[in-house]
Amino acid sequence: MVAAVLLSTCRYILRDRPDDPIFTRMALQYKQICLGTLRREVGGISSPVTVITVAKALALAVDDVRLLHP
Repeated sequence: MVAAVLLSTCRYILRDRPDDPIFTRMALQYKQICLGTLRREVGGISSPVTVITVAKALALAVDDVRLLHP
């Protein structure tokens, strides 16, 4: 969940500095971390989906919507 918060923070900073290569790279890294952990959580699920799993999925969805509609 920390990676999702850091992803959101990077995207917020990138609003003011859209061409900053460091924050762009960091945002991509945090998104990759979120996607990887979400994939592992959903792929190996034998019990009901957790609140954290849903929160990560929503954070990634919000990030994608923000990219489409800045």
